Amino acid sequence: MEPPAEILRSGHVELRRWRDQDLDTLHQLITGSRDHLLPWMPFAASHDRERGEAFLVRCQEEWASGQGYHYAITTGGVAVGSISLMRRIGPGGLDIGYWLHRAWTGKGLATMAAAALAIRWPSSASLISNSSTSTRAG
Repeated sequence: MEPPAEILRSGHVELRRWRDQDLDTLHQLITGSRDHLLPWMPFAASHDRERGEAFLVRCQEEWASGQGYHYAITTGGVAVGSISLMRRIGPGGLDIGYWLHRAWTGKGLATMAAAALAIRWPSSASLISNSSTSTRAG
């Protein structure tokens, strides 16, 4: 399976590959929503700038190896969360993980972001598993 495009769109959402220069944006999104994210995203408890840098490095490494494809979720040019496709559920399977800043939930953005990924891999839609345990996460 070839890597997806670095920018994907669906509805009002544009997904763009996380970049090294996104550290400030990533940090603000997570720290600004820490309490909201904690029930579903344990990483939020220990997030700091150093862990954010490590995540952005891992994004590049996993993209290059084909193990994961990590995107910033944006709408109207503003980053509002993150969505990833990861090969962590077994051979041929893709796991989708996502989160949104608390101010951007309930607007259908997570659904549009997931649709952008599913449109990219329509024949693999049955292999995609949602890692969230609740739709309240975004």
